Amino acid sequence: MLDLTIYYDTLIHIMKPDFMKKLVNLDLEHELRILKALAHPIRLRIACGLCRIESCNVKSIWECLELKQSNASQHLSLMRNLGVLKATREGMEIKY
Repeated sequence: MLDLTIYYDTLIHIMKPDFMKKLVNLDLEHELRILKALAHPIRLRIACGLCRIESCNVKSIWECLELKQSNASQHLSLMRNLGVLKATREGMEIKY
């Protein structure tokens, strides 16, 4: 089950009048791209899965989700480029 505490805290934060004034003038294109990316079921499953563990290599991700390696890599690349994920190289492996 998803922990909704973070969403509640965010909602409380954005309901403050000062934040709402700043929000009107923000360019939210990057945030919109992130939300669109996470709206995809596979990318949402990847993000939720990685939130529950410390790190995971690419092979484990595509095997767990029963995806082709190239398909999983495309999803991971998009998420990494948007700043949703961080990747580290450990020898021959890339871990997220």
